[in-house]
Amino acid sequence: MVDGQDSLVHPDGGAELNGPPNVFRKERWRAKPFERYPANGDKFLAIIPDQNHGQMGDGGSAAVKAYEAENTAAFFDVYLRGRTARVCEIGTIVSVPGVALDRRLDPAGAGPRRCAP
Repeated sequence: MVDGQDSLVHPDGGAELNGPPNVFRKERWRAKPFERYPANGDKFLAIIPDQNHGQMGDGGSAAVKAYEAENTAAFFDVYLRGRTARVCEIGTIVSVPGVALDRRLDPAGAGPRRCAP
C-alpha cells in the first residue's frame, strides 16, 4: 500500500505514488515540471511526505500548516517586499520530517545566488 492505496507498478517501471486508483505516477512525478523547465527567475519545490495538493492549508497537520505558513511568508518577503537576503530561508524556516526541498536560483537575480545545502 502507498498512502493507503494499493501500490501499482507502471508498465515502464516506477511505483504509483499519491495517485487515485488506476492512475500511474512514476517516482518523483511531482518533480518533473520543476526539473524540466529552466530557471527563468528563482524556483522552489518542496515535497512533503504523505501530503497531496488537497491537504494544503486546512487539510494538513499542525506541522505542515506551520511549514507552509512560515515558508510562504518568507517567499512573500523576498518576492513582494524585496527582502532578497531571505531567499535562502525559503523552505528551511520550519521543517517537516522527510520534506524534499529543491531550489534553483536564477544567476541574474537579485540577492544571494547560492544557498547552503
